[in-house]
Amino acid sequence: MSIRADQGEGSLLAKIARNKPAELVDGCIGIDGERISEPVVYGGSGRCAKMYPVHGNPRVAAGATISGEPLKCGLKPFNPSDYMQPLTSDQVGRLKTTFSTGVCDYTKPGVGQRVDP
Repeated sequence: MSIRADQGEGSLLAKIARNKPAELVDGCIGIDGERISEPVVYGGSGRCAKMYPVHGNPRVAAGATISGEPLKCGLKPFNPSDYMQPLTSDQVGRLKTTFSTGVCDYTKPGVGQRVDP
């Protein structure tokens, strides 16, 4: 059934999920052309992760997902206790100066980002 023809209950996102082709899954193509279906996971140990490791970046380290969303994050005040490593008073001062308007809050949707229930 196509999404347009789907007269069932739910949001557009629910209809898209309901009508997703079964073969449309995360995965990779092996060097021999084999299609491997498995979730792409940061730090994963599957076959795809071994062939094509997902490397971290500053956004992932700060709590963003590997998908790259949101494009523009909402901000929260800088809080030294949010960080796993202890910060020196000099580091705290520099970070407060650098991020004077706040740091990304990846626990909330991005600026202008709509989230369907």
